[in-house]
Amino acid sequence: MNTKFELSTHLAGVMKAVVEGVKRSLVVVQNGRHGAGAGVVWRAGGYIVTNFHVAGKGSLRAVLGDGRTYVAHRVAGDPEIDMTLLQVDEPDLPVAMIADGRGVRVGQIALAVGHPWGQRDVVTAGIVSGLGSA
Repeated sequence: MNTKFELSTHLAGVMKAVVEGVKRSLVVVQNGRHGAGAGVVWRAGGYIVTNFHVAGKGSLRAVLGDGRTYVAHRVAGDPEIDMTLLQVDEPDLPVAMIADGRGVRVGQIALAVGHPWGQRDVVTAGIVSGLGSA
């Protein structure tokens, strides 16, 4: 029995399952003037969170993985923390499962799933190297 192989295979399976679960809630946020970036369906009612720099100042569209496209409206934004809340007129989007971040520790594996520059389903992994003081 190769324990390293079994651990690697198990970890790969867990990571794949996490990515598949998250992908359902991801959207491409298109800003006519500045290209595209990622957003995540955060709450029921069509609420989507994205980066402030992604939302920019132009008109916005949110494109789901199945191709459905919605006009997105800015609800709130904060350039200091680089976050914007958008809303689309679709109450039944698949909402992301949000975990309690208070349990995150230095040394844990972290996954980032998104749509940088409009490329769908880009995934990268890293290690939590530090925690902010919040």
